Amino acid sequence: MSRPRLFVAFVVCTVHAPAWADPTPPVTLAPSLAVEPGVQPIHWNPAWGTAVRWPELVFTGVAIGAAIAGQAIPPIGTGWRGSIGFDEDVRSAVRLDSEPERRLARDYSDVLLTSLVGFPIIMDAMVVAGWARQSSDVAKEMLMMDAEVFAVTMAIQGLTNTLVHRERPYVVGCGTELPANTQDCDGSTRGRSFFSGHTAASFAAAALICTHQFNLDLYQNPEMGGVVCASSFLLAGTTGALRIAGDVHNLSDVLVGAAVGTLVGFGLPWFFHYRHGDIDDPPETSASTEPTLRLSPMGLGLSASGSF
Repeated sequence: MSRPRLFVAFVVCTVHAPAWADPTPPVTLAPSLAVEPGVQPIHWNPAWGTAVRWPELVFTGVAIGAAIAGQAIPPIGTGWRGSIGFDEDVRSAVRLDSEPERRLARDYSDVLLTSLVGFPIIMDAMVVAGWARQSSDVAKEMLMMDAEVFAVTMAIQGLTNTLVHRERPYVVGCGTELPANTQDCDGSTRGRSFFSGHTAASFAAAALICTHQFNLDLYQNPEMGGVVCASSFLLAGTTGALRIAGDVHNLSDVLVGAAVGTLVGFGLPWFFHYRHGDIDDPPETSASTEPTLRLSPMGLGLSASGSF
C-alpha cells in the first residue's frame, strides 16, 4: 500500500474509531474509502462492455474530426431560403420584435446549451458517479459515452449544415432591417440554418442525462431522477424555442435538431452498452471462472467433484 493510501486509511481510522465500538456502526467502509450512510457505490455491469476500447475510441475520434470539418468548411452551393409547413407562421408568432431582444435570446440559448452539455459530464459523471457514489470506473465509462454522443451529434449537424446550406430566417432582412455588410449577413454563418446545432446538442445532453439515470439509478431515487430527466428535456425545448425567437432558425430546423439529438443521445449508449444486461445483474467475479476440486469420503474410498 502506498504512503498516500496509508495516510488516508490512518485519517479514516482516527476519525471514525469511536463509532466502530458500536455493534451497528453508521458508516460503511469500502476499500480505502469511507461512504456516507445510505450511499452505495455503483458498479459497471461487465456485460455492458467498456467504452474505453479501441473500436469506440477510433469511432469517436473520426466523429470529432467530422464535427470539426463540418464547422470549418463553408456551406456548399448557393443555398435555399423558405419555409416548410408552419415555419413562417411560427416565426411570426415567436420571433422577438427588436434586434437587441433577438440577440439576447441567442445569448440565453448559449447559456442553456452550456449548462445542459455540462450537466452529464460534470454533475452526473464526475460529481455523482465519481465522487458521491465513489465509482470512478462508472464515471470513466459515462464520460466516454458522453464524448461519443456529442461528437457524433455535432458531426451529423456540421456536415448537414455544410451540404444543405439553408439560409437563416434573418437573412430576408439583410440590407433593410440589418446592415448588409455585417458578419451575420455577409459571412458563411448565414447559410447554416439547417439544422439547429444548439437544439441537437441540448437534446443529446437531455437524452444522456435520462439514459444514464434509467440504467444506473445515479441518485438512488427514481422520482428525483425522473424530475431531472423531464427538466432537462424542458430546458432543451426552451433552447430550441429561443433559437426561433432569436430568428436564427426555423421551426423545422429545431424539430430536426431535437430528433437527431434525442436519437443519438439514447441510441448510441443503448446500442454499444446498455442493451447488454441490467444494472441489477450481479458483477462478475474471477472465482466463477476458476477451476475447483473437492474431495469427500465415500465408503472405503474418496469421491471427487468440482468445476473446470
